[in-house]
Amino acid sequence: MTEIRKRAPVSSWVAGYGGKDFGHGKLIYLMQVKEVLTFEQYFGDRRFMDRLDNVYHKVNGVYQQVPSARAHTKDKEKKHDLSEDRVLIASRFVYFGTNKIDLGKLFSDFVPSARSYRNVDGAQIDGFVSWAFSHGSSIAGTPHKPLLPPSTTLVQLG
Repeated sequence: MTEIRKRAPVSSWVAGYGGKDFGHGKLIYLMQVKEVLTFEQYFGDRRFMDRLDNVYHKVNGVYQQVPSARAHTKDKEKKHDLSEDRVLIASRFVYFGTNKIDLGKLFSDFVPSARSYRNVDGAQIDGFVSWAFSHGSSIAGTPHKPLLPPSTTLVQLG
């Protein structure tokens, strides 16, 4: 994902596929990049204040993670997140999650052979986007690793 965040221009399409743990080559999400922000811009933008992934802000010029972060809290995950100071904001997206879509032979050329990225010819993209959105839009599935609610919202029954 780092290379994608580094290179994806505004209006480009980004597709996420399953690896060995989530079904190699199956489509998990598709998004069109509407804008690109730094983590600091993202953190300070009112549109994104309630998002669970909005957890990095600068303290004395260095990015820190907010104490309430519930994902990507390990040092290796934080290092990966912050390896590229770009946040991609989507204008159109579909997230399939556990309802991931098998591309079959129709769009198998779109799937990178390894954890990487791949550029695809613009004429082919229109067909792929139409096909993907014919299977759903917005949130069309649940995450593979859903986050538990924060501990302050759990209720114990006894």
